[in-house]
Amino acid sequence: MLAQVAAPTGEAAKAGPIALLVILLLCTACYFLFRSMTKHLKKVRDDFPTELPPEPPVESPPAPPVEPPVERPRPASTNGSANGSMNGNARRGPDPRP
Repeated sequence: MLAQVAAPTGEAAKAGPIALLVILLLCTACYFLFRSMTKHLKKVRDDFPTELPPEPPVESPPAPPVEPPVERPRPASTNGSANGSMNGNARRGPDPRP
C-alpha cells in the first residue's frame, strides 16, 4: 500500500527518463567539445617558438647627475621647543618643506 502512494504518476513518471536523456546528451556534447579543444590546443602549441631570439641591446641616454638636497637652517624657536613649533607639540623627522 505504501508503494502505491510513493509511486510517481503522470508527469512525474515521465521526468526521470527525460532527465536521463538530457544528461546523456550533455555528456556527449561535452566529450566532443573537449576532444575538439584538445586538437586546437595542440595546434597552438606548435606555433610558439621554442627559443626566443636574442634582443639587441638598447642604448639609453646617460642619466643626469643627481644633486644632493640642500639643508636649510630651521628658524629659532620662540617658545623654547627644539623644533620651532608654536604650540609646543614636537614633530618627528626632518622638515617636510623643500
